Amino acid sequence: MKITSEMILKIMSYCSLIHHINGRLRVRINPSIKKELENFSKDEIANFSESFKSSIENFAGIKNIKLNKTVASLTIEYDKDIIPKSFWDNVLNGKDLDIAANKFNQLLKDAA
Repeated sequence: MKITSEMILKIMSYCSLIHHINGRLRVRINPSIKKELENFSKDEIANFSESFKSSIENFAGIKNIKLNKTVASLTIEYDKDIIPKSFWDNVLNGKDLDIAANKFNQLLKDAA
């Protein structure tokens, strides 16, 4: 799967920053993301969720991912030497998304 700037923008439109320090990022996921999933079965959603989480975990530089469904938050622990804080800040602010897409695709390639 190739990640595009449009995909990043779409996903980030459902996220808001809770907390970000160098090496650890936590975002709130807006429950309205469920509307995007209305046409999919629970099994399809579960499979996609697991595949998406697995893909992110395989990025070079990602140390840990934790999804808290109760409070709708996602925490990503990352290696700041591989993925600098400024990269995540740009993604969260919708800046340089083509650069972000290229970086994500390179990280996926490196992990393969």
